[in-house]
Amino acid sequence: MSDRAHGPGWTDSQTTPKLSVVVVTYNEADRIERCLDAVGEACSEYDHEIVLVDSRSTDGTVELARQYPVTIYRLPPSAPRTPGGGRYVGTQVTDGDRVLFVDGDMRIRGSWLDDALDVLATDPAVAGVDGHLNESDATETADVASLRGVALYDRDALAAVGGFDPYLHALEDIELGFRFAESGARLVRLPSVAATHPFGDGVAELRRRWRSGYYFGRGQVFRKWLRSPRMLARTLHYSRLYATIGGWVALAPIATVAAGGGPGLLAWCVATVALIALSLRSRGRRWLARKTLSFVPVCVGALAGFLGRHPPATSYPVADTELVRAVPQRPVPPGGGR
Repeated sequence: MSDRAHGPGWTDSQTTPKLSVVVVTYNEADRIERCLDAVGEACSEYDHEIVLVDSRSTDGTVELARQYPVTIYRLPPSAPRTPGGGRYVGTQVTDGDRVLFVDGDMRIRGSWLDDALDVLATDPAVAGVDGHLNESDATETADVASLRGVALYDRDALAAVGGFDPYLHALEDIELGFRFAESGARLVRLPSVAATHPFGDGVAELRRRWRSGYYFGRGQVFRKWLRSPRMLARTLHYSRLYATIGGWVALAPIATVAAGGGPGLLAWCVATVALIALSLRSRGRRWLARKTLSFVPVCVGALAGFLGRHPPATSYPVADTELVRAVPQRPVPPGGGR
């Protein structure tokens, strides 16, 4: 640990633990330079290390990252290519008391990082901090069920709940939040913007998510916690929208038979149109289109994920991870670093 220079929320007698930054990538050649530029600028006044964990990209992500003073790892071919795997490996190969996770397509805001570090330093009940993405009209810090995208964790708190599950193809942050909730630790979201992040949409995004295995994550979480009523209840609550839609679709043939044919189906159709109109008014056309398009892949993917294997996190082959390039630890800035 090193003494921190003057900054908000700190005094000369306080120290800042070394900050470990884990950048997780997969085919981010178009964005990785902007991401690493922003990370370097945000962390420049802190004693830090930057580790990039690549999920076996097939574009020029790793080659571009080599231009930066970051240590680069590549997930082993014997393990599934998952965002949870990148975070799990990143946690294992770093040693800072604070761990910052950044997706390779995001550009972090340094002012948010300053505030997030201060929160962890001043409130021991808080295990992790994130912020809003792209824009925010929030004015207060809020407790949240899970963190997303760019997130800062206390390493001890992260270790206490087992860290990220490396075998989850998606919802690894949601599932981690479930475990933090069970432990009684708090996760908070600052009112400021933590990072900018592009959001995909439409059929092309559905196809990309299906190819990456994203839609398997929900079923994997169900399978993992099938024997834990409390955790299963949390998973069901998180999936309540798709469960409700599925139940409503299943109601159509039931209503048809119960009402003697046409009248029952007609009543179901009228009610469906009313629900669609209500959703358009309250949530908007884009939200409705996204949920409608994703319903089938979410359900099919959840079933596939549920039926698949889910090994324990400790079986992940971290030792087989390829060290692509090692970079010596960054020297502490003049004045001790923050």
